[in-house]
Amino acid sequence: TGQLGSRIYFVGQDPGTDWLRTLGPGETVNLIGPLGNGFALADSCRNLLVLAEADWLQTLLPVINQMLDRNGRVTAIVLHDGKEDAAALLASLPIAVEVHVAESEITWRQTVTDTVRWADQICASVPHNLYPALAEIIRSRRFRLEPQYAHVLVRAALACGYGGCLACNVPTANGGVTRACVHGP
Repeated sequence: TGQLGSRIYFVGQDPGTDWLRTLGPGETVNLIGPLGNGFALADSCRNLLVLAEADWLQTLLPVINQMLDRNGRVTAIVLHDGKEDAAALLASLPIAVEVHVAESEITWRQTVTDTVRWADQICASVPHNLYPALAEIIRSRRFRLEPQYAHVLVRAALACGYGGCLACNVPTANGGVTRACVHGP
């Protein structure tokens, strides 16, 4: 969940967000959020590529604003399935962000392929099924693979927010397991 001005956006459907939707303005809520790591921009990054589904775009606003604050450039490629009003979500972005809306995964892949060489870094909030495609695009289009080039928000169940319940366990590339809410994004 994120707040932008007077708008509040809820990501996903679950009993907790359903309950939050019933609250009125000014009501107090005590909570513990995920204690993991935010997206980290490299000092040398001047061109940020942001990849997201329309309903998860707001999860990347902090890194977008951080990049713009350092006078960098941001391009967002938004996968939009047409189910919700994309204009309202896109209106929440700073005007300096260049936005490309892809209405299908095929269009999304082509747009990312065409843009990935421009980016100094990628921050993404995309579904699990797009991870292999994104990895392959990066491998095939970049001249070299820099450490920390791409950061992906791993979508996991965040029941407790601090790793105690282990609901957020996700597999790692080396065959291990880590807690997304502690070690994320």
